[in-house]
Amino acid sequence: MNDFKTFLSVLRDRDTPFDQRVFALLEVVLFPVSLATVVAMFRQPFLRHYGYAPPTWLDKVAMPILVAGAIGYLTNRLAIEMLFKPYRRTGRHILPWLTFGYWKQGLVPRNKAKIAEIVGKQAEGRFIDPVKLADDICDAVGGALSDPHIVDAMREAAKRQIDAHGDIIAKAVSDHVRRAASRKIAERLGPMAAFAAPVADAVIASSITSETVSATLEGMIDSPDATNAIGAIRPEIERLVREQCLPRIQSRLNIGGRITDAIDNMDVEEFHQVVNEVAARHLGAIQVLGYVLGAIAGAIMVALK
Repeated sequence: MNDFKTFLSVLRDRDTPFDQRVFALLEVVLFPVSLATVVAMFRQPFLRHYGYAPPTWLDKVAMPILVAGAIGYLTNRLAIEMLFKPYRRTGRHILPWLTFGYWKQGLVPRNKAKIAEIVGKQAEGRFIDPVKLADDICDAVGGALSDPHIVDAMREAAKRQIDAHGDIIAKAVSDHVRRAASRKIAERLGPMAAFAAPVADAVIASSITSETVSATLEGMIDSPDATNAIGAIRPEIERLVREQCLPRIQSRLNIGGRITDAIDNMDVEEFHQVVNEVAARHLGAIQVLGYVLGAIAGAIMVALK
């Protein structure tokens, strides 16, 4: 039923190429025709038994061609169905009945874990090189440091953090300056330091506030010296990223394992629907061509009689 919905959606899609729409139309038509042909083939002996004699052209010419076409179509359709169905191991499905109980689960769901493992290894070994990908990521990080837009964004982000945490920064700076000032006063004034220290603390507390610290740091960030400093340290940052981060990036990527887990955890029915969305147009062509080739074979057999 889902296959026919897909084929009907192909027919309704005006953007679909003409040949694919033709195959979709033939798929919708040939399925009931093939079933009707098989039913008619099994009914012929009963009709003859009750005295009905079909016309010679139908019995000797048309039916062999129709039956051969129907067999070609239905066998191709059956083979495609056996790739995915039954989704779960069961005996309550038409395919186990048709195969005398042998085909209890589709090829893909039955071997999903093995398929996931093989695809993961092949993807990492042939399609995606983890080392090259990690190297490209490091190059991208290095290139980002030289992009003016990203540098400006980093400046703005730093300013926002300074504004948000100005009180904490001011307290840290103030404490550091107060300790340094206390040591210098003690060294210079000796016993008199006890009188000078409170005055110095008051001056420092009034001078180093969140507003003054924020204004000073933001001015430093916007200065040309900061831009030059970023440019000067960029090569060192790139070197550290490449030496320290490259192995970690490579191990964290784990491309093969991620693909293997993604396929292994995917619901088979959903995966089948995805395949139908992508390949139903081509699968329909395979089934239609099965009918055509079968009909041609039937016509040849009729001609050789």
